[in-house]
Amino acid sequence: MYFALTQLNVPRILAGNDTKESLTPGGPPALLTRESKICRCYPVAVSWCMQPNNLLAKQTEDLGLKQPASEYQTLWMQTSFEASVICVHIGRELKHDIVQSIPGAMKYWADVASAKAMESAGPNSLILVAEPNIRVDVPNENGAPRTLAMLIVNAPPGCNIDQFNGEMDQFFDEVVQLPTCKKNLLKHVYMRPIVGVPAHILPNFLHPGPEMAVVVTETASIEAVIEMMEDPGMKAQWGKKFFEGHPGAQATRFAVDAHTITLTL
Repeated sequence: MYFALTQLNVPRILAGNDTKESLTPGGPPALLTRESKICRCYPVAVSWCMQPNNLLAKQTEDLGLKQPASEYQTLWMQTSFEASVICVHIGRELKHDIVQSIPGAMKYWADVASAKAMESAGPNSLILVAEPNIRVDVPNENGAPRTLAMLIVNAPPGCNIDQFNGEMDQFFDEVVQLPTCKKNLLKHVYMRPIVGVPAHILPNFLHPGPEMAVVVTETASIEAVIEMMEDPGMKAQWGKKFFEGHPGAQATRFAVDAHTITLTL
């Protein structure tokens, strides 16, 4: 399985929303509803549309982590695929083309209409393809609502990327074994780019490589996330194993309002 991740940053004056407060849980993010079309996915695809809120602002600050830039309204789209690659676009009707490979996805993203659909994206919007490392996955047998949160990790400038990523693998192996995580964590998905998107594809977007990683977690409630972040063991883990061990590394943490789209053509 692979994931296609797209981050869109739109100036709030264009997005029509000047607040970072939580939006309507379970409903389409405001950044999508302002467009004429939500998005279109390809066969047997599940797409999370995730919009950051500030429900973890205090806990994020206490851990020494960053929050998303306030001048932009951000939308993250995470789409899973196996045999077919997912192409996610906003604001236009898509052709029903089925893309069968990662190179095919690159070609699709390079389409002129794709660039037109995403032309309102602000600085630091990005696109990447990642293979997930799923450390925790508790089945949601009754379909109960879950709270999603994201973590963006950026390696220190000039570091040995392979060494840093190896240490991050160990870091998160230890995180999910903390008692508070064993109690509260229902899913932990770690994603690192595996294929570099060529610079000519959506050139106004960033095309991160292995110097960046994205983590998406699921819990039963926002209170469960807060309990984990306020746990002394978690604070020690971040303080000693992340910040002290990797000067210059950055991490951005936030909860999201999520909307799931599943389509089979």
